[in-house]
Amino acid sequence: MKCARCQAENREGRRFCAECGAPLSLACPACGFANEPGVGKSRLYWEFIHSHRTHGWLVLESGSASYGKATPYLPVIDLLRAYFQSEPRDEPRKLREKVTGKLLSLDRALEPALSALLSLLDVPPEDPQWERLDPPQRRQRTLDGVKRLLLRESHLQPLLVMFEDLHWIDAETQALLDSLVESLPTARLLLLVNYRPEYQHAWGGKTYYRQLRIDPLPPESADELLRALLGQDPGLQPLKQLLIDQTQGNPFFLEESVQTLVETRVLVGERGAYRLATTPPSIQVPATVQAVLAARIDRLPPEEKRLLQAAAVIGEEVPLALLQAIDLRFDLRTSLFPLGELERLIGYLREAEGLARTLDDQRRLGWVSIYMGHLLWSTGHSTDALTFVQSAQAIAQTLQDFRLQVGANFYAAWCVR
Repeated sequence: MKCARCQAENREGRRFCAECGAPLSLACPACGFANEPGVGKSRLYWEFIHSHRTHGWLVLESGSASYGKATPYLPVIDLLRAYFQSEPRDEPRKLREKVTGKLLSLDRALEPALSALLSLLDVPPEDPQWERLDPPQRRQRTLDGVKRLLLRESHLQPLLVMFEDLHWIDAETQALLDSLVESLPTARLLLLVNYRPEYQHAWGGKTYYRQLRIDPLPPESADELLRALLGQDPGLQPLKQLLIDQTQGNPFFLEESVQTLVETRVLVGERGAYRLATTPPSIQVPATVQAVLAARIDRLPPEEKRLLQAAAVIGEEVPLALLQAIDLRFDLRTSLFPLGELERLIGYLREAEGLARTLDDQRRLGWVSIYMGHLLWSTGHSTDALTFVQSAQAIAQTLQDFRLQVGANFYAAWCVR
Protein backbone atom coordinates (compact mmCIF):
# COMPACT_ATOMS: atom_id res chain seq x y z
CA MET A 1 0.00 0.00 0.00
CA LYS A 2 1.48 3.39 -1.03
CA CYS A 3 1.59 6.27 1.44
CA ALA A 4 -0.15 9.41 0.13
CA ARG A 5 2.34 11.69 1.92
CA CYS A 6 5.78 10.23 1.08
CA GLN A 7 4.83 7.63 -1.60
CA ALA A 8 6.65 4.86 0.31
CA GLU A 9 5.38 1.33 -0.17
CA ASN A 10 3.97 -0.36 2.95
CA ARG A 11 2.93 -3.93 3.51
CA GLU A 12 -0.77 -4.73 3.34
CA GLY A 13 -2.67 -4.23 6.57
CA ARG A 14 -0.51 -1.45 8.05
CA ARG A 15 -2.39 1.48 9.54
CA PHE A 16 0.54 3.92 9.53
CA CYS A 17 3.38 4.46 7.09
CA ALA A 18 6.64 2.81 8.14
CA GLU A 19 8.63 5.72 6.68
CA CYS A 20 6.85 8.91 7.78
CA GLY A 21 4.21 7.69 10.23
CA ALA A 22 1.27 9.14 8.28
CA PRO A 23 -2.09 7.32 8.56
CA LEU A 24 -2.71 5.06 5.59
CA SER A 25 -5.90 5.38 3.61
CA LEU A 26 -7.79 2.40 5.00
CA ALA A 27 -7.23 2.74 8.72
CA CYS A 28 -11.00 2.23 9.04
CA PRO A 29 -11.94 -0.19 6.23
CA ALA A 30 -15.55 -0.71 7.39
CA CYS A 31 -17.95 2.12 8.07
CA GLY A 32 -21.68 2.06 8.77
CA PHE A 33 -24.37 4.71 9.14
CA ALA A 34 -27.34 3.95 11.39
CA ASN A 35 -30.00 6.62 10.96
CA GLU A 36 -33.65 7.32 10.44
CA PRO A 37 -34.83 7.76 6.83
CA GLY A 38 -34.50 11.14 5.19
CA VAL A 39 -31.53 12.53 7.10
CA GLY A 40 -29.11 12.25 4.18
CA LYS A 41 -27.26 8.91 4.31
CA SER A 42 -27.59 8.23 0.60
CA ARG A 43 -26.70 11.82 -0.30
CA LEU A 44 -23.57 11.65 1.86
CA TYR A 45 -22.52 8.43 0.12
CA TRP A 46 -23.17 9.96 -3.30
CA GLU A 47 -21.05 12.99 -2.48
CA PHE A 48 -18.23 10.79 -1.21
CA ILE A 49 -18.04 8.37 -4.11
CA HIS A 50 -18.14 11.25 -6.61
CA SER A 51 -15.45 13.23 -4.81
CA HIS A 52 -11.72 13.40 -5.54
CA ARG A 53 -11.14 11.05 -2.60
CA THR A 54 -12.20 8.03 -4.66
CA HIS A 55 -10.24 8.95 -7.77
CA GLY A 56 -8.54 5.81 -9.06
CA TRP A 57 -10.83 3.51 -7.04
CA LEU A 58 -13.22 0.93 -8.40
CA VAL A 59 -16.62 1.69 -6.87
CA LEU A 60 -19.28 -1.03 -6.67
CA GLU A 61 -22.71 -0.07 -5.38
CA SER A 62 -25.71 -2.14 -4.40
CA GLY A 63 -28.65 -2.00 -2.03
CA SER A 64 -31.54 -3.91 -0.57
CA ALA A 65 -35.24 -3.46 -1.20
CA SER A 66 -38.20 -4.06 1.07
CA TYR A 67 -39.35 -6.97 -1.10
CA GLY A 68 -35.86 -8.48 -1.37
CA LYS A 69 -35.55 -10.42 1.90
CA ALA A 70 -37.10 -13.47 0.27
CA THR A 71 -34.61 -13.43 -2.63
CA PRO A 72 -31.19 -14.85 -1.68
CA TYR A 73 -28.18 -12.79 -2.77
CA LEU A 74 -30.28 -10.09 -4.47
CA PRO A 75 -27.92 -7.19 -3.59
CA VAL A 76 -24.91 -9.41 -4.40
CA ILE A 77 -26.34 -10.19 -7.84
CA ASP A 78 -26.79 -6.47 -8.54
CA LEU A 79 -23.20 -5.88 -7.43
CA LEU A 80 -21.87 -8.61 -9.72
CA ARG A 81 -23.87 -7.37 -12.68
CA ALA A 82 -22.27 -3.96 -12.23
CA TYR A 83 -18.80 -5.49 -11.85
CA PHE A 84 -19.11 -7.64 -14.97
CA GLN A 85 -20.87 -4.81 -16.84
CA SER A 86 -23.90 -6.93 -17.57
CA GLU A 87 -26.64 -5.34 -19.65
CA PRO A 88 -30.34 -6.24 -19.25
CA ARG A 89 -30.45 -7.43 -22.86
CA ASP A 90 -27.39 -9.70 -22.53
CA GLU A 91 -28.16 -13.27 -23.53
CA PRO A 92 -26.70 -16.09 -21.39
CA ARG A 93 -23.95 -16.77 -23.93
CA LYS A 94 -22.89 -13.11 -23.94
CA LEU A 95 -22.95 -12.90 -20.15
CA ARG A 96 -20.95 -16.13 -19.86
CA GLU A 97 -18.27 -14.61 -22.09
CA LYS A 98 -18.13 -11.44 -20.01
CA VAL A 99 -17.86 -13.27 -16.69
CA THR A 100 -15.35 -15.85 -17.90
CA GLY A 101 -13.15 -13.33 -19.66
CA LYS A 102 -13.02 -10.83 -16.80
CA LEU A 103 -12.55 -13.49 -14.12
CA LEU A 104 -9.70 -15.32 -15.83
CA SER A 105 -7.96 -12.12 -16.88
CA LEU A 106 -8.02 -11.01 -13.26
CA ASP A 107 -6.53 -14.26 -11.92
CA ARG A 108 -6.75 -17.78 -13.30
CA ALA A 109 -6.68 -19.00 -9.71
CA LEU A 110 -10.29 -17.76 -9.51
CA GLU A 111 -11.48 -20.31 -12.08
CA PRO A 112 -13.00 -22.61 -9.39
CA ALA A 113 -15.38 -19.74 -8.53
CA LEU A 114 -16.68 -19.45 -12.11
CA SER A 115 -19.59 -21.87 -11.77
CA ALA A 116 -20.85 -20.24 -8.57
CA LEU A 117 -20.74 -16.75 -10.10
CA LEU A 118 -22.48 -17.88 -13.30
CA SER A 119 -25.17 -19.59 -11.26
CA LEU A 120 -25.80 -16.40 -9.28
CA LEU A 121 -26.31 -14.55 -12.56
CA ASP A 122 -28.79 -17.14 -13.86
CA VAL A 123 -26.35 -18.52 -16.42
CA PRO A 124 -26.20 -22.35 -16.52
CA PRO A 125 -22.66 -23.26 -15.35
CA GLU A 126 -22.35 -26.35 -17.60
CA ASP A 127 -20.18 -27.87 -14.90
CA PRO A 128 -21.01 -31.48 -13.90
CA GLN A 129 -19.07 -31.13 -10.66
CA TRP A 130 -21.17 -28.10 -9.66
CA GLU A 131 -24.35 -30.02 -10.41
CA ARG A 132 -23.30 -32.81 -8.03
CA LEU A 133 -22.83 -30.47 -5.06
CA ASP A 134 -25.53 -30.44 -2.41
CA PRO A 135 -27.12 -27.06 -1.40
CA PRO A 136 -24.84 -26.38 1.63
CA GLN A 137 -21.76 -26.99 -0.51
CA ARG A 138 -23.05 -24.70 -3.25
CA ARG A 139 -23.77 -22.03 -0.68
CA GLN A 140 -20.25 -22.18 0.70
CA ARG A 141 -18.72 -22.17 -2.78
CA THR A 142 -20.82 -19.13 -3.64
CA LEU A 143 -19.85 -17.18 -0.53
CA ASP A 144 -16.18 -18.05 -0.97
CA GLY A 145 -16.24 -17.24 -4.69
CA VAL A 146 -17.70 -13.74 -4.31
CA LYS A 147 -15.40 -12.95 -1.40
CA ARG A 148 -12.28 -14.13 -3.25
CA LEU A 149 -13.25 -12.11 -6.31
CA LEU A 150 -13.59 -8.88 -4.32
CA LEU A 151 -10.40 -9.43 -2.35
CA ARG A 152 -8.41 -10.24 -5.48
CA GLU A 153 -9.73 -7.15 -7.25
CA SER A 154 -8.64 -5.06 -4.27
CA HIS A 155 -5.05 -6.21 -4.86
CA LEU A 156 -5.22 -4.73 -8.34
CA GLN A 157 -6.75 -1.40 -7.36
CA PRO A 158 -8.42 0.18 -4.31
CA LEU A 159 -11.98 -1.08 -4.08
CA LEU A 160 -15.00 0.62 -2.50
CA VAL A 161 -17.99 -1.66 -1.91
CA MET A 162 -21.21 0.03 -0.85
CA PHE A 163 -24.40 -1.64 0.39
CA GLU A 164 -27.41 0.50 1.24
CA ASP A 165 -30.48 -0.28 3.37
CA LEU A 166 -29.17 -3.33 5.19
CA HIS A 167 -32.37 -3.41 7.27
CA TRP A 168 -33.90 -5.17 4.24
CA ILE A 169 -31.00 -7.54 3.62
CA ASP A 170 -31.46 -11.27 2.97
CA ALA A 171 -29.67 -13.91 5.05
CA GLU A 172 -27.21 -15.00 2.34
CA THR A 173 -26.02 -11.46 1.64
CA GLN A 174 -25.62 -10.98 5.38
CA ALA A 175 -23.45 -14.10 5.54
CA LEU A 176 -21.26 -12.73 2.73
CA LEU A 177 -20.81 -9.40 4.51
CA ASP A 178 -19.96 -11.13 7.80
CA SER A 179 -17.29 -13.15 6.02
CA LEU A 180 -15.96 -10.19 4.06
CA VAL A 181 -15.63 -8.03 7.18
CA GLU A 182 -13.24 -10.59 8.69
CA SER A 183 -10.81 -10.09 5.78
CA LEU A 184 -10.89 -6.30 5.51
CA PRO A 185 -7.73 -5.50 7.51
CA THR A 186 -5.55 -7.23 4.91
CA ALA A 187 -7.21 -5.79 1.80
CA ARG A 188 -7.37 -2.44 0.03
CA LEU A 189 -11.14 -2.55 0.36
CA LEU A 190 -13.43 0.00 1.99
CA LEU A 191 -16.88 -1.33 2.92
CA LEU A 192 -19.59 1.30 3.35
CA VAL A 193 -23.04 0.31 4.60
CA ASN A 194 -26.07 2.12 5.90
CA TYR A 195 -29.16 0.95 7.72
CA ARG A 196 -31.94 1.98 10.03
CA PRO A 197 -31.54 1.62 13.80
CA GLU A 198 -33.47 -1.66 14.01
CA TYR A 199 -30.81 -3.51 11.98
CA GLN A 200 -28.40 -5.64 14.03
CA HIS A 201 -24.93 -6.95 13.15
CA ALA A 202 -21.92 -8.44 14.93
CA TRP A 203 -19.22 -6.04 13.74
CA GLY A 204 -19.41 -3.51 16.56
CA GLY A 205 -16.48 -5.05 18.42
CA LYS A 206 -14.11 -4.86 15.45
CA THR A 207 -11.35 -2.31 15.91
CA TYR A 208 -11.52 -1.44 12.22
CA TYR A 209 -15.28 -0.88 12.12
CA ARG A 210 -16.71 2.55 12.76
CA GLN A 211 -20.37 3.43 13.13
CA LEU A 212 -21.38 7.01 12.39
CA ARG A 213 -24.65 8.75 12.98
CA ILE A 214 -26.29 11.58 11.07
CA ASP A 215 -28.83 13.46 13.17
CA PRO A 216 -31.59 15.72 11.85
CA LEU A 217 -30.50 19.29 11.28
CA PRO A 218 -30.41 21.55 14.36
CA PRO A 219 -32.58 24.70 14.02
CA GLU A 220 -29.70 26.93 12.88
CA SER A 221 -28.66 24.46 10.14
CA ALA A 222 -32.26 23.94 9.05
CA ASP A 223 -32.61 27.72 8.80
CA GLU A 224 -29.46 27.84 6.66
CA LEU A 225 -30.86 25.18 4.32
CA LEU A 226 -34.14 27.08 4.01
CA ARG A 227 -32.27 30.30 3.23
CA ALA A 228 -30.60 28.49 0.34
CA LEU A 229 -33.91 27.04 -0.87
CA LEU A 230 -36.22 30.01 -0.28
CA GLY A 231 -34.07 33.14 -0.17
CA GLN A 232 -33.73 36.11 2.16
CA ASP A 233 -37.21 37.67 1.92
CA PRO A 234 -38.10 38.78 5.51
CA GLY A 235 -41.72 37.86 4.86
CA LEU A 236 -40.71 34.19 4.67
CA GLN A 237 -39.49 33.99 8.27
CA PRO A 238 -42.81 32.76 9.79
CA LEU A 239 -42.99 30.09 7.07
CA LYS A 240 -39.41 29.01 7.74
CA GLN A 241 -40.14 28.56 11.42
CA LEU A 242 -43.31 26.61 10.62
CA LEU A 243 -41.35 24.29 8.32
CA ILE A 244 -38.59 23.73 10.86
CA ASP A 245 -41.11 22.89 13.59
CA GLN A 246 -43.14 20.63 11.30
CA THR A 247 -40.23 18.64 9.86
CA GLN A 248 -38.08 18.54 13.01
CA GLY A 249 -35.01 19.27 10.91
CA ASN A 250 -35.31 16.30 8.54
CA PRO A 251 -33.66 17.64 5.35
CA PHE A 252 -35.62 15.43 2.96
CA PHE A 253 -38.91 16.47 4.57
CA LEU A 254 -37.82 20.12 4.39
CA GLU A 255 -36.98 19.95 0.68
CA GLU A 256 -40.17 18.06 -0.19
CA SER A 257 -42.30 20.51 1.82
CA VAL A 258 -40.77 23.45 -0.03
CA GLN A 259 -41.36 21.71 -3.36
CA THR A 260 -45.00 21.16 -2.44
CA LEU A 261 -45.44 24.85 -1.61
CA VAL A 262 -43.93 25.77 -4.97
CA GLU A 263 -46.10 23.34 -6.92
CA THR A 264 -49.25 24.57 -5.16
CA ARG A 265 -48.31 28.21 -5.89
CA VAL A 266 -48.06 29.17 -2.23
CA LEU A 267 -44.52 30.24 -3.17
CA VAL A 268 -43.72 32.04 -6.41
CA GLY A 269 -40.37 32.99 -7.92
CA GLU A 270 -37.33 30.79 -8.31
CA ARG A 271 -35.01 28.77 -6.11
CA GLY A 272 -33.25 31.06 -3.66
CA ALA A 273 -35.59 33.97 -4.44
CA TYR A 274 -39.13 32.88 -3.54
CA ARG A 275 -41.86 35.07 -2.09
CA LEU A 276 -45.21 34.26 -0.58
CA ALA A 277 -48.27 34.40 -2.82
CA THR A 278 -50.65 33.94 0.12
CA THR A 279 -50.77 34.94 3.77
CA PRO A 280 -49.09 32.65 6.35
CA PRO A 281 -52.28 31.77 8.31
CA SER A 282 -53.72 30.10 5.20
CA ILE A 283 -50.63 27.97 4.52
CA GLN A 284 -51.10 24.24 5.02
CA VAL A 285 -47.95 22.13 5.46
CA PRO A 286 -48.52 18.34 5.25
CA ALA A 287 -47.98 16.63 8.59
CA THR A 288 -45.71 13.84 7.28
CA VAL A 289 -43.37 13.27 4.37
CA GLN A 290 -45.73 10.49 3.23
CA ALA A 291 -48.52 13.07 3.02
CA VAL A 292 -46.24 15.36 1.00
CA LEU A 293 -45.52 12.62 -1.55
CA ALA A 294 -49.15 11.50 -1.70
CA ALA A 295 -50.26 15.05 -2.44
CA ARG A 296 -47.64 15.36 -5.16
CA ILE A 297 -48.86 12.15 -6.80
CA ASP A 298 -52.44 13.46 -6.70
CA ARG A 299 -51.35 16.55 -8.63
CA LEU A 300 -49.80 14.58 -11.49
CA PRO A 301 -51.50 14.55 -14.90
CA PRO A 302 -53.37 11.28 -15.60
CA GLU A 303 -50.73 10.02 -18.05
CA GLU A 304 -47.90 10.50 -15.54
CA LYS A 305 -49.95 8.76 -12.85
CA ARG A 306 -50.27 5.78 -15.17
CA LEU A 307 -46.51 5.73 -15.66
CA LEU A 308 -45.93 5.91 -11.91
CA GLN A 309 -48.45 3.14 -11.24
CA ALA A 310 -46.77 0.89 -13.79
CA ALA A 311 -43.36 1.57 -12.23
CA ALA A 312 -44.71 0.95 -8.72
CA VAL A 313 -45.65 -2.60 -9.67
CA ILE A 314 -41.97 -3.30 -10.35
CA GLY A 315 -40.68 -2.13 -6.99
CA GLU A 316 -39.32 0.70 -4.91
CA GLU A 317 -36.41 1.29 -7.30
CA VAL A 318 -36.96 0.94 -11.03
CA PRO A 319 -33.94 0.59 -13.35
CA LEU A 320 -33.90 3.33 -15.96
CA ALA A 321 -33.75 0.81 -18.79
CA LEU A 322 -36.87 -0.89 -17.44
CA LEU A 323 -38.64 2.43 -17.01
CA GLN A 324 -37.82 3.07 -20.65
CA ALA A 325 -39.67 -0.11 -21.58
CA ILE A 326 -42.89 1.11 -19.93
CA ASP A 327 -42.40 4.74 -20.91
CA LEU A 328 -45.61 6.17 -22.25
CA ARG A 329 -44.14 9.23 -23.91
CA PHE A 330 -44.17 7.90 -27.44
CA ASP A 331 -47.73 6.69 -26.96
CA LEU A 332 -48.72 10.14 -25.67
CA ARG A 333 -47.54 11.62 -28.98
CA THR A 334 -50.43 10.03 -30.85
CA SER A 335 -53.04 11.32 -28.39
CA LEU A 336 -51.69 14.83 -27.70
CA PHE A 337 -50.93 15.85 -31.29
CA PRO A 338 -54.56 15.70 -32.53
CA LEU A 339 -55.61 17.69 -29.46
CA GLY A 340 -53.19 20.47 -30.31
CA GLU A 341 -51.33 20.21 -26.99
CA LEU A 342 -48.01 20.83 -28.67
CA GLU A 343 -46.19 22.39 -25.74
CA ARG A 344 -46.82 19.34 -23.56
CA LEU A 345 -45.87 17.10 -26.46
CA ILE A 346 -42.54 18.88 -26.91
CA GLY A 347 -41.90 18.47 -23.20
CA TYR A 348 -42.51 14.73 -23.33
CA LEU A 349 -40.30 14.33 -26.38
CA ARG A 350 -37.51 16.28 -24.66
CA GLU A 351 -37.80 13.91 -21.69
CA ALA A 352 -37.65 10.94 -24.04
CA GLU A 353 -34.55 12.46 -25.68
CA GLY A 354 -32.91 12.81 -22.25
CA LEU A 355 -33.66 9.17 -21.42
CA ALA A 356 -32.21 8.02 -24.72
CA ARG A 357 -29.02 10.03 -24.23
CA THR A 358 -28.63 8.82 -20.66
CA LEU A 359 -28.97 5.22 -21.81
CA ASP A 360 -26.86 5.88 -24.90
CA ASP A 361 -29.72 4.25 -26.80
CA GLN A 362 -29.04 5.45 -30.35
CA ARG A 363 -32.00 3.69 -31.93
CA ARG A 364 -34.42 5.31 -29.53
CA LEU A 365 -32.70 8.66 -29.99
CA GLY A 366 -33.25 8.28 -33.71
CA TRP A 367 -36.99 7.85 -33.27
CA VAL A 368 -37.15 10.82 -30.90
CA SER A 369 -35.46 12.91 -33.60
CA ILE A 370 -37.99 11.77 -36.20
CA TYR A 371 -40.96 12.59 -33.96
CA MET A 372 -39.47 15.95 -33.03
CA GLY A 373 -38.84 16.70 -36.71
CA HIS A 374 -42.46 15.87 -37.54
CA LEU A 375 -43.74 18.13 -34.77
CA LEU A 376 -41.54 21.06 -35.76
CA TRP A 377 -42.41 20.69 -39.44
CA SER A 378 -46.11 20.64 -38.57
CA THR A 379 -45.73 23.94 -36.69
CA GLY A 380 -43.87 25.67 -39.52
CA HIS A 381 -40.29 25.30 -38.25
CA SER A 382 -38.98 23.51 -41.32
CA THR A 383 -35.30 24.35 -40.81
CA ASP A 384 -35.22 23.04 -37.24
CA ALA A 385 -37.27 20.04 -38.31
CA LEU A 386 -34.75 19.18 -41.02
CA THR A 387 -31.90 19.30 -38.48
CA PHE A 388 -33.64 16.68 -36.31
CA VAL A 389 -34.54 14.49 -39.27
CA GLN A 390 -31.00 14.59 -40.66
CA SER A 391 -29.74 13.51 -37.22
CA ALA A 392 -32.13 10.56 -37.42
CA GLN A 393 -30.86 9.72 -40.91
CA ALA A 394 -27.27 9.67 -39.66
CA ILE A 395 -28.18 7.40 -36.75
CA ALA A 396 -30.11 5.07 -39.05
CA GLN A 397 -27.14 4.89 -41.42
CA THR A 398 -24.75 4.06 -38.58
CA LEU A 399 -27.05 1.39 -37.12
CA GLN A 400 -28.12 0.06 -40.52
CA ASP A 401 -31.70 0.19 -39.19
CA PHE A 402 -34.06 -0.12 -42.17
CA ARG A 403 -37.24 1.00 -40.34
CA LEU A 404 -35.47 4.03 -38.92
CA GLN A 405 -34.08 4.90 -42.36
CA VAL A 406 -37.56 4.73 -43.93
CA GLY A 407 -39.04 6.99 -41.25
CA ALA A 408 -36.21 9.51 -41.43
CA ASN A 409 -36.24 9.64 -45.25
CA PHE A 410 -40.02 10.10 -45.31
CA TYR A 411 -39.96 13.18 -43.08
CA ALA A 412 -36.80 14.53 -44.72
CA ALA A 413 -38.70 14.63 -48.02
CA TRP A 414 -41.50 16.65 -46.40
CA CYS A 415 -39.06 19.08 -44.76
CA VAL A 416 -37.44 20.12 -48.05
CA ARG A 417 -40.68 20.82 -49.86
